[in-house]
Amino acid sequence: MFTYFRIKATLMIIACCISAWSGLVLPINAINEAQAQPTSEAMLEADASKRVNRLSDELKSPFCPGKTLLNCTSYQAFALRKEMTEMILAGKSDEEILNALRESFGEILENPPQPWYTILVPVMPFVLGALIALWMFSRWLKGAQKEDEELEESSEVSDEYQARLQALLKDED
Repeated sequence: MFTYFRIKATLMIIACCISAWSGLVLPINAINEAQAQPTSEAMLEADASKRVNRLSDELKSPFCPGKTLLNCTSYQAFALRKEMTEMILAGKSDEEILNALRESFGEILENPPQPWYTILVPVMPFVLGALIALWMFSRWLKGAQKEDEELEESSEVSDEYQARLQALLKDED
């Protein structure tokens, strides 16, 4: 009796899997074909998204101090990025969008120009680490040289000591 229900349940699961698989084959193919040929509207939205991200990364957020508009997580920043996307889709250039934002928020959105030497900031820890390693290596070499010199100086035997040693050796003979 128990095996009968087991076999029946197994057959039902297999039947469900086959019917579900056969039903999903066509929609998956339709989705893949639709993704293979993007529409011009999707391409415009993707381009607009890239432009909004680039512009947002260049502007300071008026809502989150110390963050760019791209990194700000407030709802107002989201709404401003959406407004920028709509401006881009309306055909406005980057300069026109920046001018509109300047009128709304003033000059507080623009990041100050960065000096040329800020490019060195990410590599400075490595440079300083290498300099410290070189300094420590040179100190180690100098210490080894001093030890060698001290050994040479201590290995020199004075004339008086040599005379005493010679005298002891003659006494033993």
